[in-house]
Amino acid sequence: MVLAAGGLLLFFRQPDKPFHRVPLLFSVLLFLGVTLLSILRSEDIRRSIRLSAPLVPALLLFILIADHFEVPRHTRWLYLTLSAAGLALSLEVLWNAWRNKWVIPPGWQNWLSDVRSPLLVVPNDTVFLAVIAPLSLAVLLCQSGKASKLLAAVSILLSIVAVSVIQSRIATLTIVASLGIAAALVKPRFAFVGGPAVLAAALILDATLGFPLLAKSSVLWRTSDFWNGRIPVWSAAWTGFITSPILGHGPHTFDYVSPASIHLRWAHNLYLETLSEQGIVGFIALGLLLYQVSSAARTNSHRNLPEVRYLGAGAYAAMTGFCLGAVFELSFLREWVVIVFFSLLGVIARLAWYKQQEEGSV
Repeated sequence: MVLAAGGLLLFFRQPDKPFHRVPLLFSVLLFLGVTLLSILRSEDIRRSIRLSAPLVPALLLFILIADHFEVPRHTRWLYLTLSAAGLALSLEVLWNAWRNKWVIPPGWQNWLSDVRSPLLVVPNDTVFLAVIAPLSLAVLLCQSGKASKLLAAVSILLSIVAVSVIQSRIATLTIVASLGIAAALVKPRFAFVGGPAVLAAALILDATLGFPLLAKSSVLWRTSDFWNGRIPVWSAAWTGFITSPILGHGPHTFDYVSPASIHLRWAHNLYLETLSEQGIVGFIALGLLLYQVSSAARTNSHRNLPEVRYLGAGAYAAMTGFCLGAVFELSFLREWVVIVFFSLLGVIARLAWYKQQEEGSV
């Protein structure tokens, strides 16, 4: 509510602000329009409306970032804010890990409840730390103050440690990929340095704890265990798509109960979840949006201004990490997923607008 009120105040205080075309706006509105149509056709309209509420502040964030960030410095401040959030969450995770003698107990739900953060519902929610890590790297590379650079560096370091300690395979894979891609975008010769360096750090940390993450990852090589994990959930999502292929069953209506009576409300795959809940129409809208994001991000990689190029590399690497995490875990059921996704959309759109301004002035 505070965010919405502040956004409206900003609009009212800038009545003479010149209009310009916001990149990605059409794709974003198309995706939201299809989502609204799917809500109206939902099998449980009240549930779809209630759990889709974060889309409202997310859209506002997109507009504020894409249309009202005046200079690249504002984007850098946003990155710094997310770095601070990542640092705080990492410290809380590590504090509770220390209290539990650096061991994740079998009842990890209770352990996560001690963290006291709505961001962490399951260990894989540490993908949040992996997604925002490239933004901290961008702050390090930009002309920031020493305090900002120190905060960003510590945020990256502690995020790697927290992801390793909490033993999330997808978060570890995502942070290795996202930081590796960011390093490669900044300096192509770093393409084979950034990711392996993060992976080496994660393995060293895992070794100090007795290789729990490596042992957990070895399960993926056993077909039966892997089948009992993600595949049945994905199969249920695919079945939902087959039974309602056009507009799906409605946002956030996915339900799966395993043979062990484990109840899941999300499909552990954002793309299959979109197919099941919003049908082929929603999937195409999401695909078009991601395609436009990729096109806008590529324009940001060919810039003469170092700061904007670094900011663009961070945003593109973060979005790539987001898309990777979406294959195995992410869901728009999570509020942080919606907010971070639309914030990244806003940043990429704004950086693309800077490029348009440069071309128009030539």
